[in-house]
Amino acid sequence: MESLFKNSSIPPVTFVFEEKYRKDSSAIIQSMSLKEYGTVYAWSDSLFDLYSAYGISALSLVSSNGTILFNKPLKALTQEDVRMLQGDKKPVSDTFELPREVAQHAYEEMLTDGNRFYFCDVRKMKIDVVGLRDLKYQKTLSVEQQDVKAAFDLALGKGAYGSNKRALNSLHVPNQEVLQYYALSDSGLIAVAAYTCIAAINGTDTAVAGFYAVHKFGDGTTTTVFPDLPFLRKTFFQDKGNLISCEPAAYYYNGAYFAAIRKSDTAKSLSGKRFLAKLLPDHGRLRYQELFDYRMPDVYTNGNNAFPVFDGAYCMLPLANRIYSLSGKEVLELNGLTFKVSQDFFTPPDKYIVAFKVQNDNVTLIYHVQEKRQYHLFRYDLKKGQILFDKIIPSGRNKPVVDWNDNNYVYYRLGDHLLIRQHHANF
Repeated sequence: MESLFKNSSIPPVTFVFEEKYRKDSSAIIQSMSLKEYGTVYAWSDSLFDLYSAYGISALSLVSSNGTILFNKPLKALTQEDVRMLQGDKKPVSDTFELPREVAQHAYEEMLTDGNRFYFCDVRKMKIDVVGLRDLKYQKTLSVEQQDVKAAFDLALGKGAYGSNKRALNSLHVPNQEVLQYYALSDSGLIAVAAYTCIAAINGTDTAVAGFYAVHKFGDGTTTTVFPDLPFLRKTFFQDKGNLISCEPAAYYYNGAYFAAIRKSDTAKSLSGKRFLAKLLPDHGRLRYQELFDYRMPDVYTNGNNAFPVFDGAYCMLPLANRIYSLSGKEVLELNGLTFKVSQDFFTPPDKYIVAFKVQNDNVTLIYHVQEKRQYHLFRYDLKKGQILFDKIIPSGRNKPVVDWNDNNYVYYRLGDHLLIRQHHANF
């Protein structure tokens, strides 16, 4: 408010409150020091509904004929917005109301492919899809029971789903079917699910184990399973005598799957070891084809934050300033981006990368600062080898995503039902 009123070009301000606050008007005006701004007050539900940001307190700029020129939640308002308003310009930011099908739900992941938003629910094993242009609910992608049964058949043999469920129930083992990893591929959304099952030991005894399945959503749902499953500290291939195990992180690109791998011994062996394999789908199962000669950076003292993130033909590790090619090309380094990691497994790193996008000669990435619980938008010029900017994103409850069509913008969720699209210049 102080910034707004420093400039005499700011039009008269009217404070609009809901009708229920009329009885407390004197206390509100006094406690918020509103008198010093010489404003007009209105206590009206209809006006509040009209000018608030879908029920959330907002600043609205209204023309003389009543047209709303600008409307933005107060929680998302920035100093740059104020400067733009003082200069009689509309701030570069948009506020959207999410459809009711997703507005009241918390999601672990939000993704976009430039045409749609995907809101991912781990426990319910579903993804709600919303159109990017009109913010209308389109459909829900679900791992249906036939998909789960198909995964059990591929991993354990025909009819394995029913027999395993009966065995797990007899042992009072809770149902543990969850989606553990999501990625947008060049042909649809990838979701990696973890399933609990019964595995035989030495041909006689049994134990509770599990396996991973990849569900790819495109025109339909395609299910594939990782090889040599179920896993009970088992491995899925050998490379020059080393036992290699698979992790629930997979990505589909150009007809092949790319999976995070680990050596099967202790976590200490991760430092300096390879982390990425190429697999090909073969009759519902993934077959090992190639192990990339990319080494886990020395910053990895344990297995924390070791799942790669992908974009197009590239991947990054959350704690590494390097871009790896899925075709084995030269590794690109981002100078000036560093990570601090403790030797203690339970102490998180100072920050970690959650998403990135390579476009022309630039890479734009989002990283999360643990201590401050902040997301940053970071851009690097690959040709010049320098950082272009590193800014704090005024994000909401969910991880922000870079606008697929213009990486100068990010989308982030504010409250339950608002989605903000904002230019990095206005952070």
